[in-house]
Amino acid sequence: MTIVVSVGDGSLFIEVATAAVHHGLRVVSVEPEDCRALNAALEHGRPVDVGVRSIAADSPGARRVSDLALKAARRAQTHSVPVDATIAAARQTL
Repeated sequence: MTIVVSVGDGSLFIEVATAAVHHGLRVVSVEPEDCRALNAALEHGRPVDVGVRSIAADSPGARRVSDLALKAARRAQTHSVPVDATIAAARQTL
């Protein structure tokens, strides 16, 4: 089973990923394409600042995830996926 988690600064992600690991579940993180703080941290091996320029960033977005969020993502062997197209389609449907 897979849990899909939307990521901002990583605070909710930490709790969900920790519970998922405990229950043997796969974790997939989703972030807007141009607001990928967790994805960038996974790519760079440390939290880094990212721009917030996405269609989904119409409210303040997270420029960086915490060290704890990165640690939880590594522990959960998280797969990170950009979702701008999905967000745009959902907005149009709504």
